[in-house]
Amino acid sequence: MAAISEVIQMLEDISRFPSGQIDLIKRFQNLVWEEDVQSVSPEELSTLKDLAYDLDFYEPDPKVREEDESYFDENRLKEEITLSLNKLKGHC
Repeated sequence: MAAISEVIQMLEDISRFPSGQIDLIKRFQNLVWEEDVQSVSPEELSTLKDLAYDLDFYEPDPKVREEDESYFDENRLKEEITLSLNKLKGHC
């Protein structure tokens, strides 16, 4: 079980160093899909689930990104995380 503060820190770490955080992204997604985040409101959980889904489309390799237009790069990853963090911080 992870506290919402830990999840927020995890997202901030991913945003700072996206290309080196594939394992952290997967850990975040697992926590969210298993609803293993403590003291989270339904709105916060919805925000986290939306982000977890969106992170499936992050692809650090430009050649792989060319294969499917739904894949996105580090810039979009940071944008998605920032939007979600702003929503979460508005609920806290």
